Amino acid sequence: QPRMNHPNPPVQPAVIDDSLKIVDTPRFRAILLAVITILVVGLYFFADRLAMRTEQNALHRLAKSHADLLISFRNFYSSRLLPTIREHSDLAITHDYKDRKGALPIPATMTLDLVDEIAKANPEMNLRLVSPYPFPWRKITLDSFETEALAALQASGENEFLRVEESAHGTVLR
Repeated sequence: QPRMNHPNPPVQPAVIDDSLKIVDTPRFRAILLAVITILVVGLYFFADRLAMRTEQNALHRLAKSHADLLISFRNFYSSRLLPTIREHSDLAITHDYKDRKGALPIPATMTLDLVDEIAKANPEMNLRLVSPYPFPWRKITLDSFETEALAALQASGENEFLRVEESAHGTVLR
C-alpha cells in the first residue's frame, strides 16, 4: 500500500539547549531588573534636565523679546515722536516731567517709568534697567549680579548676560 504524505506531520518534542537555561535563573532576573531600573532612573533624570533646559530656553526667549520690545519702543519714542513734538510744540522734554506742567519724559525716563508700570501689572516679572553711567539724580544700588553683568557686557561687547539663580521666589532667570 502506498504511503500517503500527511498534511500535518507529527510534532517532534523540542530539544532545549542547556545554554538557554541561563535566562531563567534568579541571577539573570536580578541583573535584568537592575538594568531596567537604571534605565528608568536615567530616563527620568534626562527628561527632567531636558524639561529644565527647555524652560530656561523659553524664559530666555521671553526675556529677550521683552528687552527688544522696550528697546523698540524707546527708539520709536526717540526717533519718531520726540522730533515731531519738538517741531510742533513748546512742551519741555525732561527727566523731571512729573514735576513740571506740560512736560514729557526724556527717553530714558520714559523707559524707566514704562518698566515700573509693567512691574505693577506683572508682579512676577521683575525688570530693571541699569547703566554704568546712571543720571546723577538716579540713586540706585546695583546688586552683585548687576555689577557682574555690566562688567562682563563691557568687557565682551556682547549684548546679553544671563544666569539662572535661586531666590526666595524659586528659580529665576536673570
